[in-house]
Amino acid sequence: KAGAAATRAELMLLEFARRDHSDVLDETVLRFAAPLRRALGLDPAGPATLPLMTWACNATLATKARPPTKPPIKALFVHVPKTAGTTLNLVLAAAATRQRKRFHALTFADLERPARRAAAAAASDLLSAETDVSFLASVPTADLALFSFLRDPIARAASQIEHHLAAGRLAGPDAALRLVSPSLCPQLERDAFCAELAHPRKCRAGGWCSIFQNHQTQLLAGAQHFPRDRAAALRRTSANLLCAARRSLASLLVVGLTERLQPSLCLLFHALGYGAVFRDCCDPGKPPCAIFQLRASKHSAADRARSRPPANASSYLATYLDDDLLLAAMYEGNALDCALYADALRLLDRRLDALADRLRPFPPDDLPLMRHCDRGARLFDAAFAASDPAARRRIFYDTPPPPLA
Repeated sequence: KAGAAATRAELMLLEFARRDHSDVLDETVLRFAAPLRRALGLDPAGPATLPLMTWACNATLATKARPPTKPPIKALFVHVPKTAGTTLNLVLAAAATRQRKRFHALTFADLERPARRAAAAAASDLLSAETDVSFLASVPTADLALFSFLRDPIARAASQIEHHLAAGRLAGPDAALRLVSPSLCPQLERDAFCAELAHPRKCRAGGWCSIFQNHQTQLLAGAQHFPRDRAAALRRTSANLLCAARRSLASLLVVGLTERLQPSLCLLFHALGYGAVFRDCCDPGKPPCAIFQLRASKHSAADRARSRPPANASSYLATYLDDDLLLAAMYEGNALDCALYADALRLLDRRLDALADRLRPFPPDDLPLMRHCDRGARLFDAAFAASDPAARRRIFYDTPPPPLA
């Protein structure tokens, strides 16, 4: 344990050893190489670079299970935390009822029991679970298409922090900065914190820190139900992790965006073959339907209302956006999510354009959806970047994505 370290060198060795490559990207080692060598009495310069394990971008099981091309379709909603998933579950349950379909939301207890997972997959037309794409590996006989919703990565990370602040797991003015920065988030704390979660399995992707850093990329790459060696292989480098997530993104039946909830849902209802719901809610000339008015009463905003003054409960995001240092760190920790979100936005636009003649018009975006990521990237380049920030950004953000279906 960290408390057993008597010297700074011992603490650094513990931290270094704890990064066992089953949960953390290989390039994390580079941050510790010089100070670790110095603490051990070695030349801190050492070799110019360290040999990194390299892996080909491995497709996840989700990419192999291409969704059916024609309804009826059995599908699983991969619920990414803090993306309005609780409200989406209400909407999906109502849509399934309207279509006379069987909807089932898996609990965390269900996810831990193979028999329950298999039974729910067999007995339901529409499933929802706070899991990742590796769920298919846990129910290999299930013929399920996957879909998911992503959210602005900066807003999602802020909401995740607020959730844990309200739960009393975090304290202190520097808590947010330490959680979102790959340079500061302490892996030595992760076991204790993960054990306190309602679903500790979500830490299997990248430990406690990954809940606040690139979590959407982690979930679309998959880890929770993969063997450890496979989950580790997907995470040897950030480029490999992003590649795996992009392949899963391309295989999803639909990827929606929280910031474009209604048009995303229309695209989903069409893909699922939910004709009655599509006609009620999405046909040109129709007003917004009752299903679109559903809102969850139990969610992180309610938690914030208990932990913040009422006037600040709904405007918490400004706390993160107005702090340049914090926003730059949030981008550093969520650069892969920003790249994945940009891919999802392009894919959603293309699919909505193909369906435009069958959809009622939706209000345009009030502001550019990439604005928080873009500003965070600029601040990061100015405050944190290495000698060649442009090269670093190209790896995460500006690399052209693979073709998306």
